[in-house]
Amino acid sequence: MKLTYKSLLGSLTKVYDIYKKPKYVIGDWVIVNNEIYEKYKGKINILNANIYTTKTKTYNINNDLIDHEQITIICETKKEYITLKYNSNFLALSFATTEYGVHINELILLAVRKMEDKKDIPENIPEYTTIFDIFKWKLTKKAKENIEFFL
Repeated sequence: MKLTYKSLLGSLTKVYDIYKKPKYVIGDWVIVNNEIYEKYKGKINILNANIYTTKTKTYNINNDLIDHEQITIICETKKEYITLKYNSNFLALSFATTEYGVHINELILLAVRKMEDKKDIPENIPEYTTIFDIFKWKLTKKAKENIEFFL
């Protein structure tokens, strides 16, 4: 599908509509893609995982340039590879049949952090365990050890 202004606007409108009247709220995360969430919730066993941190610059609510981190977790299951990318405000994922594929496949926005007002934008990045709790995914001992080794 070719990304156009109209398709992007339509996608953002859909996400915003779900955000305002969510079906699922887990902790302080609003699920904005119910179809993907329902399809994978509690159905994945992570056999192996690696975690990476990316440092970027972004603007906060006061329009100050601040350091910001994004976490990427590459997960291996029996059938596929899953990439989880998240920061303090967004959670996205992609699926692939090869490890290389997780780096090139399109990310799917899954969750947005709740904000009570515009002055309360979260800046703290949640622990990886919080992200896996949202999905109710299980991690093997090896997967946990690999993630914790790189933290």
